[in-house]
Amino acid sequence: MKTLIKNARVISPDTDLPSASVLIENELITGLYSTGGREPSADKIIDAGGSMLMPGFIDIHCHGCGGYDFCDGTPEAINTIARKKLEEGVTSFLGTTLTAGEACLSTALKTAADYIATGGDDAKIAGIHLEGPFFNQECVGAQNPAFLSKPDIDLVKRLDAICPVRKISYSIELAGAMEFTRQLVELGIMPSCAHSAAKYAEFKTAVHISVRMRSIVIGMWIIRASGC
Repeated sequence: MKTLIKNARVISPDTDLPSASVLIENELITGLYSTGGREPSADKIIDAGGSMLMPGFIDIHCHGCGGYDFCDGTPEAINTIARKKLEEGVTSFLGTTLTAGEACLSTALKTAADYIATGGDDAKIAGIHLEGPFFNQECVGAQNPAFLSKPDIDLVKRLDAICPVRKISYSIELAGAMEFTRQLVELGIMPSCAHSAAKYAEFKTAVHISVRMRSIVIGMWIIRASGC
């Protein structure tokens, strides 16, 4: 099955083509053509009418939308979030938790794993972003302080066994956090500094170990763009 989307403004990283066509074959992009030039034959042709055509967004910090929170842990919540994210142009996202008890987190991750197994047509869940519960009491913000805990790699492993954990946001100044960072890197999980009162020296040490991002910067760039 070949689909040609023509008369589109094609935008991608470092690319802005005011008038172009894109050929999709068996769900893969196989060609990019300038409008006015020779275009390939296709089973289906869509005239974009000059609209912007962009790759699907990847949202790495999404707590929910459409009136539901990821930690609601119900199929209705997950299905609604996935459908609404796709309407925003997000084709895959990391289901992002709040600081909560292990039972609540396990339920949310089990529901996410069930959704992934169905392979639905809405936005895909690419894995889990644990925001907490490993936060500094003084920087808890809107997180629930009743469920705060010290970095616990065993808890991470238990949750990861339910649904793959891709990223964890935590306070790097907590006791044991540097060893926790090393353990996350060994597991292939992205460490992320957040809700933190870390001093520069602590942050520099964590960066050296492999803290590659600060959630507050990523959140402003991606989450604000997606409307969550």
